[in-house]
Amino acid sequence: MEAIRLRSGVTSGEVARVLAQAPEGATLCLSPETYSFGMEGVFRGVFAPSNNDTGEKRVVFPLIGKKRLRIDGRGAVLSFTERLFPFILQDCEDVVLENFTIDFTFPRYAAAEVLRADAEGLTLRVDAARFPFRVENGGLAFQAGSEWRTTAKKKFFLAPLDGRGGFRYLAAGETEDPLYNLAAPLLRTDASRTEDGAICLRYREGSSKADYEAGQRILVSHDENRENDLFFLERCRNVTIRNVRILRGAGMGVIGQLCHDLTFENIAIETEPTRDEPVSITADAFHFLHCSGKLEIRSCTVRDTLDDAVNIHGIYTQVERVNGSGAVVRLGHQEQCGFNPYLPGDRVSILNGQGEGGRLTVRTAERSEDGKSIALTFEEDAREKLKPGDYLDNPDRMPEILLENNRFLNCPRVLLGSPRRTVVRGNELRLHGAVTVTGGVDYWFESGMARDVRIENNDLHTLPGRSHPAVRIETKGENRCHLFHRNIAIERNRLFGFSDLLNAEAAENLRIAHNTSDAAPRELHLRGCRNVCIVD
Repeated sequence: MEAIRLRSGVTSGEVARVLAQAPEGATLCLSPETYSFGMEGVFRGVFAPSNNDTGEKRVVFPLIGKKRLRIDGRGAVLSFTERLFPFILQDCEDVVLENFTIDFTFPRYAAAEVLRADAEGLTLRVDAARFPFRVENGGLAFQAGSEWRTTAKKKFFLAPLDGRGGFRYLAAGETEDPLYNLAAPLLRTDASRTEDGAICLRYREGSSKADYEAGQRILVSHDENRENDLFFLERCRNVTIRNVRILRGAGMGVIGQLCHDLTFENIAIETEPTRDEPVSITADAFHFLHCSGKLEIRSCTVRDTLDDAVNIHGIYTQVERVNGSGAVVRLGHQEQCGFNPYLPGDRVSILNGQGEGGRLTVRTAERSEDGKSIALTFEEDAREKLKPGDYLDNPDRMPEILLENNRFLNCPRVLLGSPRRTVVRGNELRLHGAVTVTGGVDYWFESGMARDVRIENNDLHTLPGRSHPAVRIETKGENRCHLFHRNIAIERNRLFGFSDLLNAEAAENLRIAHNTSDAAPRELHLRGCRNVCIVD
């Protein structure tokens, strides 16, 4: 096995060239020092990670079509001085990444104190020394590396740091952002500076309002559009990432799609304690869609993320038209633009108002030029089973999931959507929301009706000021396709601070046994469930 040593002072462009030339079976060895990466010669390519922004990415470690490659950091710190995408793996096989830390030299958001919140607008105090900003032409901009992130180009995102009030999108001044199909209310404002240097956001007529209070701390995320993550994996097989620490980042920690057999072990996503920063990364820690084989997350620690600790799902597409053995289907959300969830040979499932409507075998799947739809051909005559308005799922291209011995602390939720065996065991979970088994046709069009789930032997802690069950089983979109989750066991978990153990709907073959709680009673809320076994 050839060992390639990455020298001190190497540039982003040199890293890309080394990786492109690395032979099969090579190991790229780093030294236990800090490597600093900027824009010089950086690799550029167009990528389409789902639930993120599709477009050109500036990638420091591009692994494209690599086999049997190992990157051993040996304790190195990878420090990024600009808005860069650290790692993208595409069409790789048998890859190991291990033993390094990822950090950025600048924060990926700004922390603010609410000085005033009323019907006229918001006034925010931001430490300009820590979070450089400027106000011009009614807009707001924050510095990120050498760039300025401005509301003139993209919306920002506001999040309360104490759980009081909701998430809000922020547009200040005129903007090029299309501002459509948003997941949270939008504040339309004009920005100005007060005499003492605070930021005044005055609502425009018709704007929604923020439900914040004076004295409250909130976060202003200026990387909301998710142009960069930390790791993106696409169409890869047998990838292991272990012994990695992530201290700062915008977007997701790991986003993987159409991969087979992934292992994540001893990964820490957390803030650097000496910086006194409230958030580690600004989106999900682990996010996967339409992966297959085994997906294992073991002995990882995730703290203080702005979005979910784990989100695993597929996606539904909706049929626009049918023609003989072919059909055109449309992706449901703009952040799925460019993603194609189908490969030749996939057996897709048809869903309609009567439930599941049979299967079809994909022969070809071609993405449209604008990335918003996919032209499919099938081995069978589609007209016999398929009609416009139906939905397609790809349930066979989903993983067997293991979440074991992890610590997820001060994160929103754990979202699980897969028909394969799913085990959540031995974890410490301190979440804003519930461990959620989810699926259904709604805003995100995320599929994954459960068929075999075990949530067992976990320590589940509620956070102060939160009111939610420890576990939730949900079918979104008003269950318009009459779907059911099946075969779910919730056993031997220890609850701290919860009054409700479970809120479940449309679940069949549900077993709840031997869970303990420091609060009584442990309430169960069941709707449309059948064949439920409860054992104290």
